[in-house]
Amino acid sequence: MFSNLFMIELSTIIDLVTFGSSIMFGILFFSSKIKNNSGNFYLSLFLFCIGYITFKGIVYDIYEREIFQFDVSLFLLVFLFFYLNKTIGRILNYWWYLLFVPGVLINLTTYFKNLNQILILIHFHQIFYLFTLFLIVYFFKILHVHNSHIKEFYSNIESKTLSWLKLILLIVFFFHFFEFIEALIPTKRADELEILFSIIYSLIPFSLVYLIGLNGFYQFEIFSGISSNYFIDNFNKNMFVQSKKQSKNDFEQLKQTIIIERLYAKKNLTLYDLSIALKMKKRVISILINDNTDTTFYHFINQLRIEEFKKHLIEVEHQKFTLFGLAQEVGFSSKSTFYTSFKSIEGMTPKQYQSKLKKSVSA
Repeated sequence: MFSNLFMIELSTIIDLVTFGSSIMFGILFFSSKIKNNSGNFYLSLFLFCIGYITFKGIVYDIYEREIFQFDVSLFLLVFLFFYLNKTIGRILNYWWYLLFVPGVLINLTTYFKNLNQILILIHFHQIFYLFTLFLIVYFFKILHVHNSHIKEFYSNIESKTLSWLKLILLIVFFFHFFEFIEALIPTKRADELEILFSIIYSLIPFSLVYLIGLNGFYQFEIFSGISSNYFIDNFNKNMFVQSKKQSKNDFEQLKQTIIIERLYAKKNLTLYDLSIALKMKKRVISILINDNTDTTFYHFINQLRIEEFKKHLIEVEHQKFTLFGLAQEVGFSSKSTFYTSFKSIEGMTPKQYQSKLKKSVSA
């Protein structure tokens, strides 16, 4: 009895913390002029929805009945969808607003019971779960395409992969999946599991608010000043046709210029920066790199950086540097990007490569 009471009180405490945090973060995202202003409006709406859901749970614990009937959980993924597209610089499509329709219809069936007599709405809740699954799959497709785009444009992709959004998507999916499973459980069995359900329904919103607070304030708008739709139109190889020989000659000239002028050593170098320095179109540079290296701008630039890093390792004047200090000298600004790129190219960590180098010199 005491343990049951403790668990219920614990869930209430979690709900109170979540409610306060979600409203506070929501106001901050809504009002502050921070890094991703256009996308943060939708993230604030997402947080307000979390606050409302949590508040409903607190009120239910007090009155032991549903006071608020309106269900905003149906709009969580839609607000997140708008946030994602704004963050990656996609142009707003008005058909996206149709994504609100399933949530609106389900709420209407709650308030107007007669609508349930309409055949198409009898199983609308089941249709909504299929819609949720479709939207999550579409989310991951957008993120997959986005991750290929950033490697065509940036030499440092840290804070640009939006991996934290993938985790939020999985949690939202689990939330809806859990709702679906709970609806299938017989009432008597559901009453026995009430405490477990209470804790899970408290922890899910809390984890969402925690992840957004941890990552959202640092997330800037990606492709700022250039729409990600640019890639759809401008990285079409049919728009830039060359003979293999001409393409190779142009690429070698491009590569030599980058090496001689050490353009790769600029931290956070982008395709745009390179096009300005070389006075070439971004599309042309990207296609030359793709066709002649079978890699992206990201891999090509970091490979040049690693080649210089390896040369510096055996030079006496660079012995005073740490491994990452030396990596910064050749253009790396992120330790994770440096270590990931090095291991991908050399098949070992920088430390292992250094140890191997010392053994070969001493031998």
